[in-house]
Amino acid sequence: WDSLDSLFSTMGPNPLTLSEEVGPTVTRGYQEFHSVRSDLRGKLPMPLNPADEKLNTELIRMMYRDDPTKVTAALRPVVCKDPDEIARTKDMSWCPDPPVYAPIRNMQEEDKETLRLACYAPETDAKLMFVDANPNYRIDEDIWGVLADYKNAQSLAVPKHPGLKKRVKDECIMA
Repeated sequence: WDSLDSLFSTMGPNPLTLSEEVGPTVTRGYQEFHSVRSDLRGKLPMPLNPADEKLNTELIRMMYRDDPTKVTAALRPVVCKDPDEIARTKDMSWCPDPPVYAPIRNMQEEDKETLRLACYAPETDAKLMFVDANPNYRIDEDIWGVLADYKNAQSLAVPKHPGLKKRVKDECIMA
C-alpha cells in the first residue's frame, strides 16, 4: 500500500455502516414488473398453432398454481438489475430519471444482501479471519503457529526486501 487511504480502502466498508440501525436507510431504486408468462417467453418451444399455445399454457399451469399472466411489481435497488439484460436490450428506460430513492426496509431480503455485498470492492476480502472471529485464539500457543511465520515469509503479499519500499506504519502518526 502506498498510503493509509489505500490500506483502509482494501479493508472494505465499516460493518457499522451496513447495519440497519446506523447505516443508510434509503437506496436508489426502480420498480420491476414481471409475470411468470413473460419470464418463460424464450424458454418454452415456439407454438406453431393454437393447440401448441394451449399446451404451453397448460404446462405452465401445472407448475404454477396462480395466474401466469398476472403482473407483479417489486421495488428493487438499481444495483440488482441484471447486467446481461441491460446489455442485451440496450434499454435504460427502466432506470428512473430523476433518481428515485426508496427505503431499504421495503425491499426483499435477497436485495438487502446484494446491497450489503455491493459495498465491497472486487479486490476487497469480505471474510473474517479466524483470529478476528475467535478473540481467545493465540497463534503463539497453537501447534501450527510455528508455521505461520514461515508461511508469511514465503507469501507473495510480504515483500522480500521490506527496506526497499516505504511501509504504511512509517506514515502513521500514531506509531
